[in-house]
Amino acid sequence: MKLISQRKTKKWERKLTKFRAKKFPHKKPRMQERGGGEKTGKKHKKSLFIGLGIAAPLIVWFFLFSQFFHISSIEVSGASVYNSELVKTLVWQYINTHQNFLFSEKNIFCLSKKDLSLELQNTLFIDDLKISKRPFHTVHITLVEKQPHVTWKTGEQHYTLDSQGVALEEITVTNVALQTLAEPSSEEEEGKLTSPQPELLIDDSRLNKNLPFIIDESAGTVVLGEKVLTENIISYVKAVHQALLNETSDLHITHFSMTQPTFTELKMHTDKGFYVYLESNTNAKEQIDKLLLILREKVNNSGKQIEYIDLRDENTVYIK
Repeated sequence: MKLISQRKTKKWERKLTKFRAKKFPHKKPRMQERGGGEKTGKKHKKSLFIGLGIAAPLIVWFFLFSQFFHISSIEVSGASVYNSELVKTLVWQYINTHQNFLFSEKNIFCLSKKDLSLELQNTLFIDDLKISKRPFHTVHITLVEKQPHVTWKTGEQHYTLDSQGVALEEITVTNVALQTLAEPSSEEEEGKLTSPQPELLIDDSRLNKNLPFIIDESAGTVVLGEKVLTENIISYVKAVHQALLNETSDLHITHFSMTQPTFTELKMHTDKGFYVYLESNTNAKEQIDKLLLILREKVNNSGKQIEYIDLRDENTVYIK
């Protein structure tokens, strides 16, 4: 009975399939639909891979080789010692002559900020810099320049030195003249320090009058970017300069001078016509306090014209 029933069921299934095929000829059996869908999916994937294979090189070419992303503008901020146009020129020289692997660094995506930073730091005397890319054609350079701490005069050349004693920049000085020393007056008030007028440097240059001014009496040669003075000398001169500014005394520094840049001794020239021998390995504040005490107790009340005060020996003071 079961066998007969199964035969009848299969018979009716065959009839139903033939009926559907006649009634709905556009529809295919489920097995055929499933197999056809798989073939269609494979065709779509194949087309997608072909499309990506064509598009990928075009995308790479567009972003890395087309002129659409070529750098066309350089911006510089933070430049005071250096002219911003000089910095721009250095950046353009780097961009036009360097490649990042096979790609030109004219392209903003291919520009190596690290390599450009090293190039600029090796050329410019700066403390730091920051490079940023701005969509889609601009490179911005922010400089942190080394700050000048003293002005150094050797021969007729003037330079600024940083805190390490390195020459940063040559300063062009024009219309320089030294005022002639006046003869001491014979009618000075008794008990007061008398002196001729000091030497004054008259100029219309870019000299920063707020910086300590040091003269190299040996007239040595200076090379920009190389060390001229020790860090200790720079620090000491600044400390002496500031210590005297903090006092209420009417004594003022006109300039410092050194017989040799490598020596630790120097002279401090004053607006009273005398100079002071100093030793840079001593405490600047203590030496200024000692100087002012000597002026109050021994010099101002003596009525004598002095040439110099020697403070190089911590235990002994010489006055001439």
